[in-house]
Amino acid sequence: MGFRFLVLRECRRILRRSPATAAILFLVPLGYLLLFGDVYRAGSLAGIPLVILDEDATAPSRSLIRVFEDSEKFRLVAQATGPEEVDHLLREGEAKVALVIPRDFAKRMKQGLSTPLLLEADSSNLIHANVALKSGREIVQNYSAVVGQRLGESVGRPPLESLNRGFPVRMRLRVLGNPTLSYKNFILSGIGVNGLQLALFITACVALSDERFHRPVWRRASAGTIVAAKLLPTWLLGVFSLGGYVLAAGLLFRLPYQGRWGDLFLLGGAFCFAVTALGLFFSALLPSKLLALQLPILYVMPGFLCCGYSWPLLAMTPGVCLLAGTFPLSYVAVSLRDLTLTGYAPELWGHVRSLLALGGSFSVAACLGVAWRKRLLPPGASR
Repeated sequence: MGFRFLVLRECRRILRRSPATAAILFLVPLGYLLLFGDVYRAGSLAGIPLVILDEDATAPSRSLIRVFEDSEKFRLVAQATGPEEVDHLLREGEAKVALVIPRDFAKRMKQGLSTPLLLEADSSNLIHANVALKSGREIVQNYSAVVGQRLGESVGRPPLESLNRGFPVRMRLRVLGNPTLSYKNFILSGIGVNGLQLALFITACVALSDERFHRPVWRRASAGTIVAAKLLPTWLLGVFSLGGYVLAAGLLFRLPYQGRWGDLFLLGGAFCFAVTALGLFFSALLPSKLLALQLPILYVMPGFLCCGYSWPLLAMTPGVCLLAGTFPLSYVAVSLRDLTLTGYAPELWGHVRSLLALGGSFSVAACLGVAWRKRLLPPGASR
């Protein structure tokens, strides 16, 4: 048989006997294009939550606040009354950036003295930090140029000379969470938990697919017992794997874990439970190992880009945010990064509850799938 014959034979097999394969080849790239085109539709980040502490409370400080309010890059969420409130809002994630205007701001400007502003940015997400620092610096520079020009003109200096010489406002930066803006520190936690998710899926998605439930050991057991017996070992290994990964990241790449180990294992345990239960659901539902591996992978692959780890959820459309809520990764990746870099995850308990709810729902669905498959067995089958 010649090469041409074999090629034509394979084409006929794909198009006639396995049209789903041909459909996947065309529909998956198109589906990813539509999905991620929607994810990154905004093109750039806007509306970063901003808190402002105005210790001067003068007309110049209020005019600077209005400039930040008018910028599309920032969204003013609060005007703090003290440094403690600023720290609280940043810690709880209600604000990602803080602007502190010091006392004597207007007085120092009128005297021609350098007037420092403080811009604090949460850099656990590099996208937030980079956009905030760049945009904040541009706003302050433009504001400083305008103020300097006015001050120069007020003492009789020509406009062009005033513009060239006058920059009375300076900005100091305080970067929280990831002070060096290291991409390594930013990405490693997410990469690790994404790898763990794939490993759990590969293990759990084939656990029930080819199981012969007519054998006595399975036939006598209830569906709940079977699912629990399959789930527990994979879940336990996944939790230990996550702990080992965090330790290895600290030893090999100088990324020490800053949070409490109890929080890590609570979050990791809930995540491993949800992913393993989801894998068992696919395994109970799909008739072969091949399908049980192929279809779930198509589901989990977009998870890392949709979970808000790299591109923030606040920049995504409502439809994508709704889709992100179906991925277990959305409830662990950001919180794990926060625990690693800052020692605190403001949404930890909410994420744990969501993961437990997902895991419980998929466990029940897997039990129903196993019970259905057992009912399909012919009466008296025992081998």
